[in-house]
Amino acid sequence: MGSISQVLVGLSRIGLLGLDQAIRKADASGLEEREHIVSLMMETLAESNYISADSTDAYRRSLWREYLRHHGEDIRHLYSEIEMVVRARSGSERDRFIDTLADVFAKHELKPVIALEPPDEQGPNPQLWIGDDIVAAGITDPQRIAQRVGRQISHW
Repeated sequence: MGSISQVLVGLSRIGLLGLDQAIRKADASGLEEREHIVSLMMETLAESNYISADSTDAYRRSLWREYLRHHGEDIRHLYSEIEMVVRARSGSERDRFIDTLADVFAKHELKPVIALEPPDEQGPNPQLWIGDDIVAAGITDPQRIAQRVGRQISHW
């Protein structure tokens, strides 16, 4: 029996039993192609974990990210995308807000996909919306944004 590793699959953080063993098995196999390595890891992990058919693609992306991380590779291009809306006036304040969001979400291995909308004339701006939830409004301090994002992520 192996250890449990926390892994981001899509937008959900889940526990996988035996990830370290699956990576060692892939390393020992001598396989070089991404698809073959990930297939071996999926096969190994399926022995101890339930992986639904509809989440297979997300698991495959996540396992490749974990394999590259194990080998010290840059994984930023494999971050899970998260759609959001930013409501703000165009300009340097909005640009700084968007840069802050990129930094905050990168710490969670998430890549913002941002739709821009005009500011909310009734409320404080800038605003960050994810789904139907307003995550931050009128907040530009990176630490406060990170706290709000962290709370939102913990509810997913």
